[in-house]
Amino acid sequence: MKTFFKIDFYIQTFIFILMISYLIFEYITKDFLYQIFYFYYIVGGFQIFSFFIRIFLHYKKSKSYKIYGFLLIPVWINFLLTIFLQGKNIDLGILNQLGVIFYLMLYIAFFYAPILSVIYIYDIKQNIENYEKSNI
Repeated sequence: MKTFFKIDFYIQTFIFILMISYLIFEYITKDFLYQIFYFYYIVGGFQIFSFFIRIFLHYKKSKSYKIYGFLLIPVWINFLLTIFLQGKNIDLGILNQLGVIFYLMLYIAFFYAPILSVIYIYDIKQNIENYEKSNI
């Protein structure tokens, strides 16, 4: 498991730094606002994949891991549902008004997702350190 965390840490850090570098390059050269969503999809996609793998690993989950899941899993579910249901006219009555909450969730996540990405990488590093301490 320690090996998984090390590999995961290096992959997550590499992808994060690569996407930040890409955004800086795009900011200098051309349309930055269009390209910023690639950061969310690529970094977030790798982290969600890692998150789901870590669900099935048997170890004590940290608070930051649980907060990450609580805040970002509903956003990704909402995002995927928006893609699949785009153009569909589904009448849910009063529940249609609750859809506004989910769209607000997407917009708010635009601001807190990069912070959670850094916290997620830090959480992986903490797990590596915990395993190294327990093997001493």
